[in-house]
Amino acid sequence: RMAAPSASGVPTAPPKRGEIKLKYLAPLIYAPMLPCIRIAFRKQPKVRDVLFGTGVLAALSHGVYLLFFDLDISSGEMKRQ
Repeated sequence: RMAAPSASGVPTAPPKRGEIKLKYLAPLIYAPMLPCIRIAFRKQPKVRDVLFGTGVLAALSHGVYLLFFDLDISSGEMKRQ
């Protein structure tokens, strides 16, 4: 198979089958982290709210990055999924 050109026009190697991209596993970190922050800082509401808001902001900004700025998935890969 021929390698598909990337956004910069330089051909890239096709991804290996079964390869795990760690950036897509970030929700597995954010999901348990947010309730733990709420529980751990129950007696410190100001710190709890700042940490919780920071965690939510980090999760949302990572999601926006993956949706709009990360162009690793080519159109051919999207059709197969």
